[in-house]
Amino acid sequence: MKKVIRWWSRSQSLILLACLVLGVAGLVKLTQGTGLADLNRLLVWPFKGDGKVQQQLLDAQTQSLQQQIQELEAQNKSLKALLDLPALPNRKKVSAPVLSRSADNWWDLLTLGKGSLDGIKVDSVVTAPGGLVGRIMSVTPSTSRVLLVSDPNSQIGITVTRSRQVGILKGDRVAMVCWSFLRKLQTLKSMMLL
Repeated sequence: MKKVIRWWSRSQSLILLACLVLGVAGLVKLTQGTGLADLNRLLVWPFKGDGKVQQQLLDAQTQSLQQQIQELEAQNKSLKALLDLPALPNRKKVSAPVLSRSADNWWDLLTLGKGSLDGIKVDSVVTAPGGLVGRIMSVTPSTSRVLLVSDPNSQIGITVTRSRQVGILKGDRVAMVCWSFLRKLQTLKSMMLL
């Protein structure tokens, strides 16, 4: 009997813990975990925001952003009026593949795969993602020839945005262009907006 009492005193807490765990497991199985879900809901509730409050915050933020857009559009319009720039017409943009470039006039001319049937006209501007390419020199119904800015016959009026100085951009038969200004320009740094 002493052995049983000694064993009981040593294992009592472990046996009670095992019975408690088995009892809780049986209760969870019997209730299908609804008690745990309720306990979880009670523990998370103080930290969980109300859906209506979150929607009101989103609505307020949206309204604030829309107001900022309206203010910026009004500011943009007033700045354009200060610069006295004419409104640019909405011109139709046409994408065209390059059909050919002459080996002897590589930096002078190229031929595009769209022409007058696609709405391309003589003296239209040709651009690419990198900027100005040239202007349309001649048009057939399905092709058009472009005079590149690198051609020596190409001359484009330019204005340096910071100093408002006016000049002429000319091609030099290589991948570069050169410019000359009507008045002396102190400095022209790379990446200046023309």
